[in-house]
Amino acid sequence: MSAGESGNEGGKEALSDTDWVVISVRMRRAEVAALDALCEEVGAKRNRVLRVLVLHARGFLDYDNEVRATLRDLLRQVGGIATNINQIAKAANVTGKPEYERFFEERKSFGKLFARVETQIQILLNLKTRKADAEGLLRKALGQ
Repeated sequence: MSAGESGNEGGKEALSDTDWVVISVRMRRAEVAALDALCEEVGAKRNRVLRVLVLHARGFLDYDNEVRATLRDLLRQVGGIATNINQIAKAANVTGKPEYERFFEERKSFGKLFARVETQIQILLNLKTRKADAEGLLRKALGQ
């Protein structure tokens, strides 16, 4: 490639990290109104809000370390209870005497744990909460 050819369209010079590029985005009037309301609420201009949202979108779309740790812990606990129930079943098969009390304790623990798992899944799926999280992320990124 010659000096003027950088592999991008039209043979234009490659952009440096400090060059500004204008990007046009098509939005419906209602979307612009919602964006403007958000901008007013957080006290920032459209272009800054959009830049922050775009640059931080990956962090918003990925679950944070706390959520991942909670889910890993819940999965570990579910696995532990499943192992305990299997051990109780194996012991019952060998001895012919099921340990009902231990089984019901494990079943009770599993019920409580499953309620926690369900709560975490609901949090992950709750769009309203995720939107509030996005606004919080925007405020944090804007230094507010």
